[in-house]
Amino acid sequence: MENKVKMYNVVVIGCGHAGIEAANASSKLVKTAIVVANQQDVGKLSCNPSIGGLTKSQLICELTCVGGIMGQLADKSATHIDTLNKSRGRAVRALRIQVDREMYRTLSLEILNTLTVIYDEVIDIIHLNNKILLKLASGSELYTKAVVVATGPFGRATCHIGECVIPGGKPLTQRQNCMLNLFNKYGIRFKRFKTSTPPRLIKTSINWEHTQPMPSEKPLYGFSGKLTSFINQLYCYSLHTNEDTYKILKTYAVYSSSQRGISLGAGSKRCSSIENRIIHSNRKYQRLIIEPEGFDDETVYLNGAFTSLPIEIQTKMLKTIPAFTNVHVAKFGYSVEYDVICSGEIDESLQLRCISGVFMAGQICGSTGYEEAAAQGWLAGVNAAMHSKSFPVYKLNKLYSYIGLLTYDLSKKGLRTPYRVLSARTPTRNQLRQRNAILRMLPLALATTSTNEKKQILWADLVKQFKILMEPNVKLKINPNKFNLNPDHKLMKLVQMFRSYQTYKH
Repeated sequence: MENKVKMYNVVVIGCGHAGIEAANASSKLVKTAIVVANQQDVGKLSCNPSIGGLTKSQLICELTCVGGIMGQLADKSATHIDTLNKSRGRAVRALRIQVDREMYRTLSLEILNTLTVIYDEVIDIIHLNNKILLKLASGSELYTKAVVVATGPFGRATCHIGECVIPGGKPLTQRQNCMLNLFNKYGIRFKRFKTSTPPRLIKTSINWEHTQPMPSEKPLYGFSGKLTSFINQLYCYSLHTNEDTYKILKTYAVYSSSQRGISLGAGSKRCSSIENRIIHSNRKYQRLIIEPEGFDDETVYLNGAFTSLPIEIQTKMLKTIPAFTNVHVAKFGYSVEYDVICSGEIDESLQLRCISGVFMAGQICGSTGYEEAAAQGWLAGVNAAMHSKSFPVYKLNKLYSYIGLLTYDLSKKGLRTPYRVLSARTPTRNQLRQRNAILRMLPLALATTSTNEKKQILWADLVKQFKILMEPNVKLKINPNKFNLNPDHKLMKLVQMFRSYQTYKH
């Protein structure tokens, strides 16, 4: 086959949450291509069917303000909406949206169709003097000035269910490992992490009278504004384990892969397996939440029951809960052990320190969660575009945004477990709110947006009106009648946000 050589400013490898955000952000600035090995992995929610949550919602709001697409996809595919920490201060309140898996993936494919897509697999990366050569499995070659590697958490992965070890990542899914192997020649250090997932259940086999309904929130606001078309809300359901469940887990916890020493990777503290929580906390009653996976999906996600116990023990554990006495399991829980690069191999712009022009994004950097991956993907895509044009890359301040905090921690701190962004990690957490994300991210949004004149004019007009209100002669004493604005006008609310913003900025 004759080799075909093509030239791009940026090439994105991977089509998960990080890959799509990177390609979408970069394509607004320079000529970009995204290499997709398997179309089935595009926008796939491999674990829980939800977007947002504690601190993650602030991260998504920042991403939405700078042109990210995850928040919009979540709003369009929402099935259930809730605000966490309602009883606490506004700074720590968090929006959490349950989404329809298939609808979210379909919307992601629509985004992908607007980009330049190459359905192939990268088998080698060769760094030349001022450009990078990518060799594809089909024999084609791509020349580019910058690369974003967003291959996800399944490089050299093994799946564990009890003593059963399945190579290649998730059950019945074969994954290529070449993307991690090729970095060995550059001496990049790796470490081993793991993550667990709970069983998926057939919802028609659940005794719903033994559960507590959790209705969706009203009025309904998403990450991109009010959801006027969201009508058919689904319920989540809450329930607890009991003493019989505790006895089963206490007796058979030794059969899990982590307790038998089969899986040696470090797991996330926020998604620890239910058998490990029983051993370490000795709590007899664990809260579980049944989450819908879609409007027309017959399965539900049992949040809180992360496990890698053998199949027969998982069945026995579920049977001890009254709601699951006759339950049918669609997919049993399992854990995945995978490789990530060590923290410190990348700088705050997400560029590899030892290879110029190669940017990393997603769970391969050691993070966990869709939201962290998407935020990294957007920043890596923008910085790859800036690097391709020989412009300075962006390094965000960790005090002014959670995206900056995320990249700082991934580049500076020695990660021992999968990283999750938390409000406790920053001293300015009271100022990093969902509502003032537009003020904090506005300069970056203007600098990294596309050349769409209409959008530029809208942003510029908003800034102009806002600056008029904040002129020094006004001295923060706003007279709404002077500007013909009601007290409930959006600009008046922005003034209130700006006051708190100025407090911690200086």
